Formats: sequence, C-alpha cells, structure tokens
Amino acid sequence: MDFQKRILLSLNTVFSYLKSEVEAGNIAEPPHILDVKVETLSPNIRHVNLVFNQGISVNFVIPVRKEDGSHILSNKREVFTPLVLFASNPTCDLENALVVPGYYLSLGLAIWEFWLFKRGTNNWDFKLSSTLNALAYHLGVFRARLGKKENGKNWYFTTPVFFDLDTRNDINRIAQLRSLWLPWERVNDETRWPHPSHLGRVDLLETTETDKIGLRLFLVEGAEYDPHNLTIKPSKDPKPLSLSTSLVPFIHHSDSARVLMGAKNMKQAVKVVGAEPPLVSTDDMHTFEYGVNALVVYSLMKGLGFEDGIVVSESFAERMRTVEEKLYRKTVFLRKPEGKVQVSFVSNSEIKFKKGDNVWSVGLTHSKKLLHGDPVLERREGKKVETVLRHSGYYPANVKSMKITAVVESPDKKGFLITVEYVVDEEKPLSVGDKLTGRHGNKGVVSKILPDADMPKVKVLRNGDEQWIPAEVVLSPMSVVSRMNLGQLLETHVGMAVKFGRFKGLWKPFEQVDMENLKEELSRLGADELGRFQVRFEETTFQVTAGYQYILRLDHSAGDKLHVVERAKISPATAQPVKGRANFGGQRVGEMEFWTLFDHNAIDIARSFLKCNGEQERSILGFRIIMALLGWTVNGINLKQTGLEKARDSILKDVKTDDLDSFFDMLSGLNIPVNNWKSEVEKWRKFFKGSGALKSISKAQREALIHLLKGKYGWIRDVILARRIHRSGRAVIVPVPDLDINTVLLPVEFAIEWLRKKLLVASSIVRKALEGDESARTRISEEANAYSENQNMMVLINRQPSLHKHSIQAFKARFWKERAVGFPILVCKGFNADFDGDTVAVYLPLDRFWNGLEHMLPSSNPYIHGSGKIAFSIDQDIVWGLYKSGWGDKRKILSRVKRELMCCNDVSDYLEHLKNDALEAISDHPLSLSFFEAALNTGYMKEIRESKCRGSETQYKQLFEKVEGISDSNFGNGISFEDYFGKVKGSLAERGRKSLTDKKIHVGQAGYFTRRLVHFMQRYTAGGENCDRQCWLKVPKEWKDKLNGRLIKEEGDSILLFSPVQCTYTEICQKALGKSPSTGKSFKSGEYVGISSAHSIGERGTQLSMQTFHTGQAGFNMQKVAQHFFWPYVKKGDRIERLSEEQWADVLKRRDFVRYMELLDGIYIEELMGSEANEGANKVTDHIDVLLVHLELFFKALCDAYDSLKKPFNISSHVRQLRREIGRDLLDVLIFEWDKNVFSEEEEGTAIGPLARFYFGGDLNA
Repeated sequence: MDFQKRILLSLNTVFSYLKSEVEAGNIAEPPHILDVKVETLSPNIRHVNLVFNQGISVNFVIPVRKEDGSHILSNKREVFTPLVLFASNPTCDLENALVVPGYYLSLGLAIWEFWLFKRGTNNWDFKLSSTLNALAYHLGVFRARLGKKENGKNWYFTTPVFFDLDTRNDINRIAQLRSLWLPWERVNDETRWPHPSHLGRVDLLETTETDKIGLRLFLVEGAEYDPHNLTIKPSKDPKPLSLSTSLVPFIHHSDSARVLMGAKNMKQAVKVVGAEPPLVSTDDMHTFEYGVNALVVYSLMKGLGFEDGIVVSESFAERMRTVEEKLYRKTVFLRKPEGKVQVSFVSNSEIKFKKGDNVWSVGLTHSKKLLHGDPVLERREGKKVETVLRHSGYYPANVKSMKITAVVESPDKKGFLITVEYVVDEEKPLSVGDKLTGRHGNKGVVSKILPDADMPKVKVLRNGDEQWIPAEVVLSPMSVVSRMNLGQLLETHVGMAVKFGRFKGLWKPFEQVDMENLKEELSRLGADELGRFQVRFEETTFQVTAGYQYILRLDHSAGDKLHVVERAKISPATAQPVKGRANFGGQRVGEMEFWTLFDHNAIDIARSFLKCNGEQERSILGFRIIMALLGWTVNGINLKQTGLEKARDSILKDVKTDDLDSFFDMLSGLNIPVNNWKSEVEKWRKFFKGSGALKSISKAQREALIHLLKGKYGWIRDVILARRIHRSGRAVIVPVPDLDINTVLLPVEFAIEWLRKKLLVASSIVRKALEGDESARTRISEEANAYSENQNMMVLINRQPSLHKHSIQAFKARFWKERAVGFPILVCKGFNADFDGDTVAVYLPLDRFWNGLEHMLPSSNPYIHGSGKIAFSIDQDIVWGLYKSGWGDKRKILSRVKRELMCCNDVSDYLEHLKNDALEAISDHPLSLSFFEAALNTGYMKEIRESKCRGSETQYKQLFEKVEGISDSNFGNGISFEDYFGKVKGSLAERGRKSLTDKKIHVGQAGYFTRRLVHFMQRYTAGGENCDRQCWLKVPKEWKDKLNGRLIKEEGDSILLFSPVQCTYTEICQKALGKSPSTGKSFKSGEYVGISSAHSIGERGTQLSMQTFHTGQAGFNMQKVAQHFFWPYVKKGDRIERLSEEQWADVLKRRDFVRYMELLDGIYIEELMGSEANEGANKVTDHIDVLLVHLELFFKALCDAYDSLKKPFNISSHVRQLRREIGRDLLDVLIFEWDKNVFSEEEEGTAIGPLARFYFGGDLNA
C-alpha cells in the first residue's frame, strides 16, 4: 500500500492510544478513519479525502512524499519531517511507544483536537480542513491540546512538522531523513541515555551536541520504519551503525565522545574544489567526496599547533577553496507619512510611493559585486539617496540575481515591510581562522599558511628511490592523547601504506588491522619500527609520524564569524543596538559580563556599556513603567530615585485589552517607532492598574506576558540586565606564538570600521582590502598600528560564557591582515579557550578609558582569582620544551614558575622569555606520536607520560592498559563491538553519551547556582587597611599551606586566622581579606569582593557540572550541590538528609567555619546524587577547589543571613525575609521570584543592592 495512505490509516492507532490516556469523560466515541482516498494533483501535491465514523468526511491537501522520505512544498522548498516518539510521558523506550512521522502526527493531533473540542460548532469541518491544509506548508512545530489526563491536568503535545532539508551535504541530508525526535523539553538524564531498545534501531552514538542531546537520534543502516505498526524494525546487521558513525575509520580505536563528534563534523563539511574520495574508507556503497587526502605530519610547530592550531601549505589551501551559492533574504522597515500612501511596482527591483505631490521610490542598486557594507536597497527622493539595506557578508560576492519579493504595510500602520532576496556566489579561499577536521573528532583552525617550500619534508622510499615530499598539514601530537582517538593515527599510517604501497583501503567498522603487515608495508616505504618517517624541517631532521589523512573543511569560515561595528543600528523597542551580524548589530554584554567587570572593579567601564547611547535607555524606563503598572508595592525603593513615581504619573490614558498584542510586539523586539514608544506604553494604564490588574485577562495572555518577561531570553535578563553595545566586534581566535601576553592582533576590518576617519587611506585601498588584496590589507594594518601604538589603544577581550574574572581581560590593540583575532598562546587558560573554532567578543572602550585599563591586563592578574593557581597556559608545548630543558615534569614546572612569578618585577617579560626558551627547546627536541607508540607506551608516548605535558593518568591507561569499568581491552588493541555498543548499559557508547550530557545540560544548573551566589554576596566590599576589630578564627594547623597571603599566627596545634567570617560588617578590612588572589597585591578599597568570590565559586561549580561521575542511573544534579552549600546534607545510614535546623543554626550562630568545611566534605558528590561512594569518590571541595577566603565570605553571608532571619537561610524560600542590606533587592525579585502569581502579591521591604543600583541608577555604595 502507498506509504502516505498507509500512515494516514494508521492514525487510528494514535486515536486509540489517545483515548486510553485521557479521561474517559472527555470523549464518548473517538475519531476512526474508515477510508482514505488519495489523488495526485501535481508532482508535489496530493488531495486526500478521509472518511470517519458518524458519516464525517474531511478533504485537504498533502505534499507528495518522495521515495527517499523527503517532501517538496509548493515553493519548491525541499523539507523533511522527522520520526517522533509519541507517548503521554517522556520515555526513550522504542518498543513501548508509538513512532510516527512528525507531519502525519500533526495531522492526527489536529483531527483529535477538533473532534474533542470543536466538533459540532459552526463550520468546524471547514476549519479542520483549513488547519490540515495549513500544516502541508508549515515549517516548525505544531502544538495540540489533547484533553485531560487521569490526574486532571491538561495534556498538550508539541510535534515537529517540516524543516528545511540540507541540500549541500549528503551525509547530513540522509541523517535528517532518518532522524527520530523525542519531542519533550524537560526530561531526566536517563531519558537521554542509550536504551536497550535502541540497539539495532538507532545509533547509540550519533546525536546533537546541544540541549537536545539524546533527544535527537538517528536510525542505523538497515533499520526500517513500519508505517503499519508505527514502529521501527531493527536492522539485521550484527554491528548496526548510522551512516555518519559508520564513516569514521577504525572506530574501535577511538573514544566514543570523539567518534560522536567526528560523525557530527562530517555532516557540517562543505565540498571543496579539490574534493576526492578518501584513501581509507569504511564502506564501498556510499560515495563521500567533500575533503582531500592530505599528507599529514604530527609534530610541534613553534607553538602554531598549540591548543588545536593547524599549519597548512599553500597548495593544500588552494585545494580547500570553496565556491558557495548563497541566498540572502532580508526584510526592512521603511517609515511612511501618516495617511494613505499609493504603492506601485515599477519592476521587481523598484517600487514607487506617492502621497499627494510627494513622490519617492525604493530600489535595488544592481551591483554586480558586493563587498561588506555596500548598499543593496536605497530610498530615493529627488536628489536625496538614503541606504536602507547594506550587504553584511565579509567575502566578496558576485551577484547572480536580485529582486524585491514583497511589500506589505506593517502591523502598526506606521510604514512598510519590504523583503529583498538576492543570490550571490561567494568564493572562500582557505584562510587563517578557517576550521578543519578529520573524521575522528580532531578539529582545529588554520593558524598559518606556509609556502610549500617552507613546510616540513617527508622522506618516502618509492621503488628504492628517495623522495622528499612537502607535508600539507601539520597537526599537534598533543591533541591525540587527551582525546583518546588513536583512530586518526592509524588512518594516517594506513593512508600512507595505501597511497604508496599495496595495502588495502577499505576497512569495515570493527575490522581489525594486521599491525605486523602494516608495519612491514610502512618499513618498505622508509618508516622505522614504530611507523615514523624521517622528516626535515629547516636545519633539523627527525623521526615523525607522517601519512595520509582525509581532511575536511567545515562550514565555519573566519569571514563568516567576523563582525564589527563602530556604531550599530538601534532597536526602537529596546533603545539598544540591534542583535545579529546580519543586522550590523552590537555585541552583547550580559549579566555575567557585568559581574566580570565588577570583579575587575571596572565600574566606570561597566557604566559606559550600560548607557551606550549616552542617555537613559527606554528599555529601563519602559520596565519601570511596567513595574508601576503592575501595581507593585515596593516600600524599600526610593520611587523618586528609580523613576517609578514619574512613570506612574505619566500614564494618562485608558486601554483596551485588545492592545495586548501590540504590547507583546514591543516586548518581542518588533519595530515600534521611536517617537510613538511612550504613547504605546501609556495605553496600558487601565489594563495593568493595581496589583490585581491581570485578573481580567485570559490565562493564556497572562502566561504569554510572563513568558516574554522571564527566563534567559526574556525582557528582564535579555534587555534590562544585558546590553548590546557600539564599538564592538567578534572573530575567531588563532594562536600567534610570538605575541606577548598583553597584545592581540585584530582583523584589518576592525581598523577599517573603528579608525577609518583617523587613517589617511584612500577609499580605493579600503575596497581592495575588503576584496582580500593582501598588500592593501597589510598597508591599512600598518597605518592602524602606528595610530594604536601612539594612542596606547586598548580593547577588552571577552570569551563567553564569562565564568570568572579572567573571562574579560584588557589588551593592547594591534592589527593584521587576517580575518581572525591573533591570540597570545599563554592566555588561553584564563579564558578557558582553545583554537578549535572559539570566537571572542572585542569591546573598544571609550578613548578616555584606555590609559586606565592596565589593571585588567593579563600581566596584572597572573593568578586565577578563584584558586590562586597560575592563570597562564603553562601546558603542552611549553611543558614539553621546559621538560626537555631539565625543569622536570609539569607539576615541578608549575611550582617553579609560580615561585619565580611571585618574585619577578615584570610578569610579561618573564613569561615572554619562558615561552621563547620553551619553544626554542622544541626545535632541538621535537615531539611526535605514532599509533604504535601510543598503543605500546613506548617512544614519545612514554615521554609524554613522564612529562605530563598532555593528558592524565586515567587517559594514558585507556590508551594502552584497559578502559576501566567498560572493557578489559584498550584503545590500542581496539574495543569489541559488545563493549562499545552491544551491552548498552555500561558500554563505551553510554559513557560517551553521559559525558556529553553532563557538559551540555548541567551548565544551566550551575549558572543558576552562580547567579544565586552573586546576588547573595554582592554587598561585600573591601575596606581600608586599618581595623580595630579582632576577627580571629581558629583553624586546623594543616590548613597553613592554604593560607598564603593571609594574616595568621600560630597557637599550639592550631592557627589563628584573621578572617571575614567573624566580621559583621559588609565592608571588610584588608587584614581579613589578605592579598588579592589574582594580583598578589592588596585589595583596593571599594572592590566588590563578594561578587568576585561568588563568581569564582560559581565557575568551579560550572566546571564540576560538566564532569561525568559514576552516579548509576541517577545522573548529575547541580541543584543538589547548590543546596549542600547553602544548608549541608549529612549521611544517615543509607540515605542523606539535611542537617537538622537546630544543628545548622548552632553552626551559623557560632560562626563555626571549620565545622562548615567538615560538613561540606562529610559527604561525597556521588552520595549527593544518590549513589554509593566507592573507591575514588569525589569530595565537593576537590572540584570546587577555591581558596578559603571565598568560602569564608560565603559562610559569612550565611551567618549574616541567620542574624537577620533568626533561623537558617533556605535557598528555596527565604529570600523574601532578608532585610535590605543582607540578601534581597529588586533584582532578586525579578530573577528569582518571578512567577505566575507575582502580579497579585504585595512585595514588602524590597531593597536596592549594588547591582540594582547599578542598573536602575544611584550610588552603588548607598
């Protein structure tokens, strides 16, 4: 039977299931399809007639389903609809739930909803047909109300319908057509993990690396969808994998997390001009020609390979060039005068407007070649020409077509919305900052492109003759060890044997390579007994792993990530710069970024960002109006200071509830004309008047309003607590080893945008630079550098998320010809950055601030503020060079560097010499790594392990001993299919899924923990040096090593520590704080030590949340860790429970910090998660390993809260009861207490804290 007819008949199964799940009283007789008639009307459209019980018939159209499962909509748009797991509650069990294609499920749910709630109403069948017709063209999801469950709650279900199908990458196209969605938003961790029912049906590795991890799955090869039974038939292949996973060579020699990434990366690859099939393949059925086979050498390259940087040759770069056809579709708002305006199309490139005698037009520029910023659409009136739309791309674009596709009046009747579409060809040469990948999860950005003559040369014996072949790609051997993906090394060896020898190139998944035969083949080509070839670079010859590896270019080009503005467009709704590169918008400075500026005590900079338009922004005023309209009683707030009194008095007009939609439009950031903004807001006085104002509107409207205000992307956090700013940009970072730690290189586009008026450069030179002309780009860079050096130009670099103080640092700004930001390699650690495609935001502060940013330079903050450890990347290449220079292993190196840093007068100069010495030593002592070395723990692998330059002991053991708890084998010998997939629970695949789930899902919980800490501790600041208080705290003598920089005195078996714990003031003297952990110097009076300590604790919590612990089926719950910090758990027999209120109150009353620390470590993380603490269990402070002073400040906050409440503070409920100077203010209300009842509650005692004063005006220290 025809698939579409079959699946429509099978909707009866869906109806039967729905009847069993909803209350019986909801429906007497469910819909039942008696007959389906399908008629093809055109190649893409079919007519359907459904005949139901009770004599009901419905007609509608559906798109034709192609043989491969795709659909084509009427506008020739190729789309896919994923399979959907349909059940009343979240589940991942494929054997006990229905599986229905999303579009057809939406049809069934729409029929059910109409049948249940609208049947019998006027024209209900016509309305149903209209809904079903609309679904045939619907991109996105469909939400249906299905009735009430047995528990009395309404059941809503959201199913995907259609989504655009990838037309550029065949692997991704096939994956989309064979995707299965678990459509729930909130699920427990176990639902995301592999399930026994998945084996043979869906791949246990392949999933998205987003918040949908484990909820977006992909069918294995051979698995088939059964439209009759609404199930997936398992594959008969004994080793079933999805196409993407099966294309990873030698999967059994690589860790599962890396194989998952390798499969994902192949789906993001773009076809290059030199594309060819891989020498080493896994399947002869699927053609895969997107990348090239490159001669790769594994070696250190003067620091250019640091943290995933990749060096390539010019000839390789030419082969990796792409030519891409790209569609730009833009809609712009064009204001019109009041009243009726005549509109006439002159052509699809020009529109004329007329009102009375006033005539103007809007037309396309018809440029044949577009550069960044070139006009696309212009408004013309007489001789006046105004650019309405500019081209946003950074690659030269050859225009193929350009047209105006739509002109409609805007909903507010204030103007026209004009849609423009233009198609261009963009040629993208491989450039510094572009992202490359192998098939093993090994990825990085191009750090340098060298002439072929300057690349390392590999000696290969061919028919007895020596040939010195220039390498095409240089990869760092460091990247293999920690990733545990030995498959890439094996591919390199096999690739060489296939290219020049007689070795076979087709290797099925889990097929074992005869290693002795491989070594013999490599030996004939000139390799040594460990598979390494002789390589010559500059004046040195050494043994290096070399061979052929299939390299792909990802759809992550430096020019596509580049964006910079001097003055961004302004959003009428928010009065801030708009969002987005395509809109020429500004970069975001969010809550966490403002906290980071507070960490640096850079309040003036923060204020300049807050008021980036030089005036009080309407987003703030508008929210004050909203607050007033909601009728909040805020007794603790000075109304005159915050503007609420003025806002309330300014609201004069009544409102109709019909205006709610207009209000939503404003909050959603749609175009609201600037000069009408206030009058628009004023309409809602009656609507919101009084604290019970919202009782008159529907529940749906009420919830929609709250949804727009609350949450990560709501008005409060995205507009009130965050800013888009002018003079900002973003770009990919690449390693530049010869940069000192205080300098960055910015793309020439930044100079053009920010300094064009200050540089004496002709427009023709600028255009050449934007076209990519190297001499023009170099010339502008040199001119900009002369200016920046003369003016001491400084920028702030921000790597998001801003987890701690070091996430924003100041740098001297210099410029270069590349489209990426050149980064000093030693500063990666503070930013938690690497060179695998990471981008940074760049903020250009106002000129007057440049000379005051020295305290934010990396050299001014040489230690991590949270832990006191070195803030620089003394790792990898640096450790190897120093190890070879006789400094010992990494632990000894770090210890020595810290000692010497504490004594040196010039941190930058010391680190510059250290780095140069280490990199110079590498030239004399090169490093490589072959598969055989890693598998046998010999040669370079043995030295890597001894030096600890990369990887951990746990990772080393998995390479050449065994994968503990999963397999008695290792990655060197290969993991069996049973251990990798077959047993599902306890398999390597499950470990990989759990690991990535921890990294992608739990960070949000940690973010909430940090936010709570910051708001709880924000009031604590550093005071002066002189203090008469006697704030001594007795602590164990074994803590002495943790108290560097603190005021202590010994007393018998104990130590007396001068501590903030005993201080009852919010201003804490420097004697109690000791030295600043990040600078090694005294805190400055007024520094926000509470915020910086909270931020530091939260950063460690974030890192903790991304780690995988052996927690059985419980998963990881950061909320439990947060609760443990605020009110510790203790172990009682086989369970854990909160310390009794009486006991906890006693600890707080006595300010017994030592007892608090004992409680923190009295229970293991595994026990907090509900599992047993076996050998190797983790203590909380092993991972949240901050200096004691930060925990002292936090404990002080708990004690101060106890003094206020007269009972222990409860993270869940007691914020409301704190007095104003302790722990609650307006922002606490907005962020933590915003719920569905907030509008009808009387708020008492709401205070203004430093952060609230910062956002809403006033003295921060008042």
